[in-house]
Amino acid sequence: MQSVQGQLSIKKGITLIELLAAMSIIIMLLAAELSVFSWLIKNRKENSVAIRNNFYCKEAFMYMEEQLSKAQKVRTINNQIELTRIVNENGVNITYTESIYFYNENLIIRYYRNGEYKGQNNILTKINMFSFKLISRVLYISIGKNGQELERCFVVRVL
Repeated sequence: MQSVQGQLSIKKGITLIELLAAMSIIIMLLAAELSVFSWLIKNRKENSVAIRNNFYCKEAFMYMEEQLSKAQKVRTINNQIELTRIVNENGVNITYTESIYFYNENLIIRYYRNGEYKGQNNILTKINMFSFKLISRVLYISIGKNGQELERCFVVRVL
């Protein structure tokens, strides 16, 4: 009887199979967490790009709104928006003209003083689409960037 009782004695500790089973469960849980975490990072990155693009387009609209409000005359010609204002400097009338147009995925503004070219700046880069319509005294402008399209309208002076 003693020998059977000795064989039935309780073993203390963890067997190798139990250890491997626990480790595989932990690895599966970590893999699931890692896939969720990587999805969240990818989603955050995409949302950040969309938010940044939206911000840049709104900034471009704000800049154009400022330029349009200064203009005494607005017209659309040759796929460009032409803004003109005349300023009297020391008794001399000076004509400032700005031309906004879309070229090579960039929204560009060119500056002229009395018809002489003075320089240019990029208003917005890496855009897919820029369109505008002047109807009566309302200028409708659309900008497309990375699948998003934003549109604004502005009341302008047309002479």
